[in-house]
Amino acid sequence: MDIDGTFDSNLKNDFQYNNLNNNDVLDKWGTSVAQDEDNHDLEIIQVVDLALKKVLTTPPPYSYGQNLTFTITVYNQGNVVGKNIKIRDYIPEGYDFPAALNQPLGWNMADSTLTLSNWLYPDQCYHHPYCEASK
Repeated sequence: MDIDGTFDSNLKNDFQYNNLNNNDVLDKWGTSVAQDEDNHDLEIIQVVDLALKKVLTTPPPYSYGQNLTFTITVYNQGNVVGKNIKIRDYIPEGYDFPAALNQPLGWNMADSTLTLSNWLYPDQCYHHPYCEASK
């Protein structure tokens, strides 16, 4: 254990707070200042964790040929800010992906993708509607 740091959350009682040019005291764990390690250094692990939820928002009853509205919600459950998140929806058999309804909403009709260009901060979510038509 290093003698230049006390394991607590008070930075002002650490040696390096008053002496920024030499924040290490040599001990048996290092042979030079650059090799010495403080016992209370924190490491923040970056976690990328996005979740997606697709919900049918058109109320019943349903019929063949009807346009159905869905909402896709992307949740940022990690601690890293997301940007340019690409969503791809695979349209099930028996449904169409009408361009006239979805292209104005930002969907790329060639590959059924949507790119969220807004920043998605941790613990935030983004809702985006789109339509499918039953055959």
